[in-house]
Amino acid sequence: MIDTGKAIRRAMGYKEVTTLEVARKMEVSRQAVYGWRKSKDLGVQRMSQLAAIMGISLAELLEMSQD
Repeated sequence: MIDTGKAIRRAMGYKEVTTLEVARKMEVSRQAVYGWRKSKDLGVQRMSQLAAIMGISLAELLEMSQD
């Protein structure tokens, strides 16, 4: 199983974006993004949106969940 929370945390660190920046761009609360960072599973649509915001492909984002 892919740990999407891990992928999100790594991508945000790599791209140096904050939880607040992602929340504003996705028009959700900061708490929602924080929850996604803790989650093991997030829908493909949200993951695609996150990848686009960070300027990477969905495949690259998902690769970041690997150790």
